[in-house]
Amino acid sequence: MGKRYVEVAVNAPIGPGKTLSYSVPLSMDVPELGQMVWAPLGARPVQGIVFECVDSPQVEAVRDIISVLEPSPLLGRKDLELAAWISRYYLSSLFEAASLMLPPGFENRVMSRLSLANGGPADQSRNDPKVDELLENLSRKETTERAAAKALGSGGERTLIRLINSGVISRRWEFPRPKQRHRYKSIVHPVDAAADQIGRLSPRQREFYDTMVNHGDMETPDANKTFGGAVVTGTIDKGLASLEWVRLEAGPNVYNGTGEAELRPELTPEQLRAFRSIADAMDRKPGASSRFLLHGVTGSGKTEVYLRALERCIAAGKQGIYLVPEISLTPQTLHRLNSRFPGKVAVLHSGMTDTQRFEQWWKVHDGEFDVVVGPRSALFAPVHDLGLIVIDEEHEWTYKQHDSSPRFHTRAVAHKLAELKGAVVVAGSATPDVETYSLASRRRLRLLELPERVPVANGARPILPSVEIKDMRKELKDGNRSIFSESLAYALKECVKSGNQAILYVNRRGSSTVVQCRDCGQSMKCRGCSVTLTYHGDKGRLVCHHCNRGVQLPKSCPQCRSPRVRRMGLGTQ
Repeated sequence: MGKRYVEVAVNAPIGPGKTLSYSVPLSMDVPELGQMVWAPLGARPVQGIVFECVDSPQVEAVRDIISVLEPSPLLGRKDLELAAWISRYYLSSLFEAASLMLPPGFENRVMSRLSLANGGPADQSRNDPKVDELLENLSRKETTERAAAKALGSGGERTLIRLINSGVISRRWEFPRPKQRHRYKSIVHPVDAAADQIGRLSPRQREFYDTMVNHGDMETPDANKTFGGAVVTGTIDKGLASLEWVRLEAGPNVYNGTGEAELRPELTPEQLRAFRSIADAMDRKPGASSRFLLHGVTGSGKTEVYLRALERCIAAGKQGIYLVPEISLTPQTLHRLNSRFPGKVAVLHSGMTDTQRFEQWWKVHDGEFDVVVGPRSALFAPVHDLGLIVIDEEHEWTYKQHDSSPRFHTRAVAHKLAELKGAVVVAGSATPDVETYSLASRRRLRLLELPERVPVANGARPILPSVEIKDMRKELKDGNRSIFSESLAYALKECVKSGNQAILYVNRRGSSTVVQCRDCGQSMKCRGCSVTLTYHGDKGRLVCHHCNRGVQLPKSCPQCRSPRVRRMGLGTQ
């Protein structure tokens, strides 16, 4: 008989690492690990993922699984191991952890289809004309459950459940692949013509024709908006313009540049050393670390090291994932990647439509791309032969998912994924996270340094800007009561005097960022965190932005008892 029981992670709020036991009916093949199934939970069916096939269940009384959703597994064994680790480490359900790796919007894309059961007792419902008509239609071809319920009218869903439970109608579920769709745009071209033909045009048509001759073809919507639909149609009817339909490539990963390949700059000695260390790890040389922190100042050429590493990864027949901290950085990163790897780059992020993400996911699953780029969700793309994970700006807080379960840190999950799949991780930053830098200092990560900027065209290395930190308490004691330090005020005056412009960046939470005594310079701080308290006018309280402790605004300074306590700080809340 073989193993006829499966452990399923169901879409329900159960504890971390927990599965439910189900039996497999004899009429059904035993599902594979990673396959999606429908399973009964109470009075309703729920989606689930098979995590294990076993000889005996956890409990005595078990129920049969209802149906298999996808003919082949969506998750591999390593994916299931990663989901189990996420579930235990971040205290989420197994299904929540595994759903990170499923096609986007999978919950709403499962479709149920109905057909007439073989030998079903169709005579049960001869008293209802709508049911008779439905059964007649199902005898010819199957239909979706939604369409069948709509055809039955009010109470159609209850009627369908009765027919299914009585064996009149059989139901199956499917997880449809995205359909190939093409989009087109129309372009209007000018047609060469003799002077007498052009002379037959109206003044407005002549203006439209001359615009195309002098400035090139026009897209039809733009032409209609500028000159009017009647003018465009009239010019075409007179044979002096032609309409052409051009197919557009679907998807957000299309490179719309000049088509010229990006020049590969010569690596500096520091870049070359960093790249060789990463290449040795990908070639699995003895003693080579597989986890790296690329610590380089701004402009030191970290991105070029990433690109060279991806080239080596693709040349070895593997695939790479390139993570960026936020969606706004995706287009510029995508442009560089597409310039270096045209037609081989996919993008996945929450700013895309559900349909776009669904289609991209399946294309990655089918091996159409070598590189996947995007924020934290791109880490879970269905890459089959993972060789490299790049985490750009690894210190950014946006790599933490904090708004929905499972709440995880992308950096930690990336290291676990690389460990499971034998891949290399390169995390880069000019200001590494303290935890990451500590791991590098303890040799848990290999530290690669890029201390200088890449030379510009004339061979000179750009000079990093100088930074001054001014103590405004000292400025206050010296008689400067402005919100600007003396150095900043002088620099702004010189900047404006020379005809240039300046930008002041102000990060602001609360109504006043500092509450300070004007006599002794003491600022109000949290007694638990030693962090400066911020005054929130809507609450009328001082709030610690670290531990959220709140206190009343004091009427006098706790240090010198002066009543001259002032709320200060510039910017917009």
